[in-house]
Amino acid sequence: MRWAAQRARRIGDITVLGQPAVPMGSQPVEPDGSGSCGRSSTRVHRCRRSCSERVRLLVHKPHHSHSTPPRDTVEVEPRPRHSSGLGAENLASRDDLEPNEVALSDEDRRLVTQWAAECAERGLSLFEAKAPFDTRPRAAIEAARVFALKGTRTARLRSLAWAAFAAAHEVDDQVASAAARAANLAAAAPFTHAVGTTHQSGHLLGPAVHQAQARELAAGNDSHIGDAEVRWAIEHAPPAVHEIVRRFPPYRPDGTRLGELFYQLDAGLRR
Repeated sequence: MRWAAQRARRIGDITVLGQPAVPMGSQPVEPDGSGSCGRSSTRVHRCRRSCSERVRLLVHKPHHSHSTPPRDTVEVEPRPRHSSGLGAENLASRDDLEPNEVALSDEDRRLVTQWAAECAERGLSLFEAKAPFDTRPRAAIEAARVFALKGTRTARLRSLAWAAFAAAHEVDDQVASAAARAANLAAAAPFTHAVGTTHQSGHLLGPAVHQAQARELAAGNDSHIGDAEVRWAIEHAPPAVHEIVRRFPPYRPDGTRLGELFYQLDAGLRR
């Protein structure tokens, strides 16, 4: 019997129905400090057996006049739900809030991808000068060209796009990183969704913009070089690309140099 009492003490405290922990052998204390446990009860039955004694703890829910019979369970308070951090004030300002669909066929994607690959290829040498043995950006541009020539969107194409994205993050050089990012977005252009957001149009404009950024950085942050590359991209975009870009909402400057390049390219293609 002494052994059973010691074991009961080792089991520790029990929290009943979300109330404060109650030491074994003491009267449960209500949250208001009254010391009354109402109709809740914690019963410890010690059953003597031949060679050992076991302790059985039966924890019952409170008895209410019109409730179901008590069950041998411990009620657990529901865990609070965490906010996603997206309140109503943020929903109103989101670019992708209930976006309108735009007409964007696979043929449209092929036309844009062909132009995007040409733009991205202009900066490819800047990456290969820093990482001559890394072929991921070049493979991404080649896969984009295959899609533009009546190809299909495949898992391999998506994988090559992600590989170029990884190369952009792994190379320890801003110029090379921007050039690889252009290749990554050229291979990602075929996966642009037909929804009217600047996020989606960014997939189409990104190859030219990041290539312009790479050349600008290589020239010591000479903005004239970046502006000239944007003009080249506008001049070499076929009429179909101009028309496709107009289906998406226009870009607005965000105060950054990269955002300014996006704005220049977007505005130029809308003329």
